[in-house]
Amino acid sequence: MERCEIETFLTLAEEFHFARTADRLQVSPGRVSQTITALERRNGGALIERSGRSVALTSVDREFYDELLPAYRQIQRAVGNASAACAGLSGVLRVGFTPHGPVTSSCGQRRRSTSVIRAAPSSSRK
Repeated sequence: MERCEIETFLTLAEEFHFARTADRLQVSPGRVSQTITALERRNGGALIERSGRSVALTSVDREFYDELLPAYRQIQRAVGNASAACAGLSGVLRVGFTPHGPVTSSCGQRRRSTSVIRAAPSSSRK
């Protein structure tokens, strides 16, 4: 499966509408339809039930969506992590708060004029 096919199916399964899916993906509704049709052809059956302008998922489609979504998110995380590492944006920045504002536990030299920080909840307090 191609990335665009996965993204199109997942988005359509969330939106239940070709035009809204197209808007989110910044493509034409015709392109969404073509992509889904090609994916259905490859899988050997309908992935969605079309009725007029609306879309519904069958139980098989729902299972496909439920299995595909976590894998897609993991791929996105892996690509994001690799991109961040290549850009030198890796490691942990610990920040504590006092009544006077935030305090960092360590400050290194800034490598770029802009910084990207990804916040994640801590698993334990120190």
